[in-house]
Amino acid sequence: MRKDYSLVAKEVGKEYESHPNLIGILWIGSSSFGITDRFADIDIRLLIDKSNKQFPMQQFVRHGINIEVDEISWDWLMKNHAIDSEERWIREKGVVLYDPHKRIAKRYTFLKRKMRVSTNRQLWEEFKDIFYSNDIENCLRRDDIVTSTLYLNRGIEKMLKFIFLFNEKPVPPFKWRWYFVRQDKILPSKITDLMEDIIKTSDSINNKLEKLISIEREFQKLMIAKGFPKEQVMEHWRF
Repeated sequence: MRKDYSLVAKEVGKEYESHPNLIGILWIGSSSFGITDRFADIDIRLLIDKSNKQFPMQQFVRHGINIEVDEISWDWLMKNHAIDSEERWIREKGVVLYDPHKRIAKRYTFLKRKMRVSTNRQLWEEFKDIFYSNDIENCLRRDDIVTSTLYLNRGIEKMLKFIFLFNEKPVPPFKWRWYFVRQDKILPSKITDLMEDIIKTSDSINNKLEKLISIEREFQKLMIAKGFPKEQVMEHWRF
């Protein structure tokens, strides 16, 4: 019988509604955004006013599902405005189970608008930071295969982060970025296929570099289509 994680999360959350200094109750982690395989558990967070933790973390099993209940503070969750922070991901992707005074909802709405403005402002800087072709070519000239490979992987990682910002979405935790790229189809399939080839195949570094350059060119097209000046997007130092 399929477990209903949502019902279990609500059941557990309700048991903590009288917790001291409570502002609200959140359901976070993989199961809150739809990952309900045999490795998924339910993470309940009691959002409190005080920053000094008083409540010991609890772990138990309910209806065959591993449950973890812990406190997090209002300050911790609301103060970090980094575009790829864990806090932003929780604010925009976690599930609010209990918010009696609508304090969470109001603050979330305000911060979501603020993050959208911040993301648009930082998009260009992030774009400039995802290109590594020149560095890889220089490493190959020095016969430094290890560093070339590290640059290739770093380039893919930066692109995965960038594409969420480009689409005005919160950046998932590292272990879920590829999952959401595939699930949400936020990149053309030809780009994700090239990325996967770079990571998974045993091609030579030179062949992988050619694929990376192809991906970089597709990202340039995306930026031009979004309205960024072509002469800046295509500046010679990129390759």
